[in-house]
Amino acid sequence: MPDGETISQLNYGLFKKLFSRAPSHLTNQVFLMLYGSFEAYIADLVLDGLTHQDTKDPYQEALHLMVLAKWRGKIDRIGQKLNVGLGKRRFVAKFRDMELEFLGEQFKDPLEFLERAGGLRHLLVHSSGRVDEAFASQYPKANMRAGDTISLPTDLPIALHLFLVHLSDLFDEIFAAKFGWDRTTIGPETLAGY
Repeated sequence: MPDGETISQLNYGLFKKLFSRAPSHLTNQVFLMLYGSFEAYIADLVLDGLTHQDTKDPYQEALHLMVLAKWRGKIDRIGQKLNVGLGKRRFVAKFRDMELEFLGEQFKDPLEFLERAGGLRHLLVHSSGRVDEAFASQYPKANMRAGDTISLPTDLPIALHLFLVHLSDLFDEIFAAKFGWDRTTIGPETLAGY
């Protein structure tokens, strides 16, 4: 091991057994990171928006708006509090030409798709990554039973990433228009000083 103090010796069979689930663990972790990054991005937008208003404690208000509600409720509360146009029609119009499929189920409503991703995140984080009865019955095409370890298809994070990029762009567009923020594209290489 890299710390120079630990040595682990395994025969091939034991090594294979220990790391056989690594691809599914990595896929699950990438899913969680994508979802968490999106949620943090929205929280930052909300916090920035609240700092432009006469809000006593923008941080606490942003936290209040982001917790204890499903996505549709969060978005409704954010839209009302900041007076930004976050109506369902706007989301549906943005995604009308994009196929939204999640674990074998098709969606027309992008907020429902996002909510399903949130439900999966909840199971991965708070249920030891195990399927519960409700999840198994909600996604019969995923062939999972209650108690199974969740092992996501490797293409799910790619589809989620594409969805979240478009959704982030929509939020950015809405907030920039409301608060007069500049929307310029900056190459990532310029951020690191290369």
